[in-house]
Amino acid sequence: MAKPGAGKKKMAAVKKKQWNNTQKSLHSTGRAISKGAKKGAKLGKKGCYIATCVYGSYDCPEVWVLRRFRDETLECSRLGRLFISLYYATSPSIVRLFGENAAVRALWRALLDRFVIKLKSTGICDKPYDDDK
Repeated sequence: MAKPGAGKKKMAAVKKKQWNNTQKSLHSTGRAISKGAKKGAKLGKKGCYIATCVYGSYDCPEVWVLRRFRDETLECSRLGRLFISLYYATSPSIVRLFGENAAVRALWRALLDRFVIKLKSTGICDKPYDDDK
């Protein structure tokens, strides 16, 4: 017979492992949350913090679509570049504050899933993407 509360401890351990995997993914791509907006890196060379947190990897089809949208559409206009700057100034803090909250991640995932579907319908590809090009 299992101890009372054992299921909660196991779920907490699984959530912690998922969070750690997200952190490792950001670190392995050179896009650690702690570096984020503080680094003066060129646009397009920073991580997709919220998407990586939501999808659990920097290298997955949904994030590839979002990275292509950032690099091929947003960077082409002044307003888009302003959005990118604001995103990188705020998203590392948002992920630090809410990244471990499953409800917040589920909300963001629902929003991002719809946006990714819309972007794909406009022709943005979900194939592997290297934003260092």
